[in-house]
Amino acid sequence: MVAPQHDLLTRESRNFIMHLAGIENLAGDEEFSFEREGYRWRLPIDVGHGFTHAALGTTEQQRISDQAQSEKVYLEIQDWLETGPLA
Repeated sequence: MVAPQHDLLTRESRNFIMHLAGIENLAGDEEFSFEREGYRWRLPIDVGHGFTHAALGTTEQQRISDQAQSEKVYLEIQDWLETGPLA
């Protein structure tokens, strides 16, 4: 599950994935990324809802930054799927 840092539903997403994975508390850097029991959590930093889509009304600099974050996240997901659940 991926939830951007500046999204209104980030906390709910994190709580949901923790519940699915049977996690009571996160330790250290797990707030930003963890993998347990076949579930994976990723919190991209400094992005908001819809960062994977070119948002209207954002600056060119923000679109470039969002695109870079999107590509990074997509590659991580692809690698995880190919070496984990879909291997």
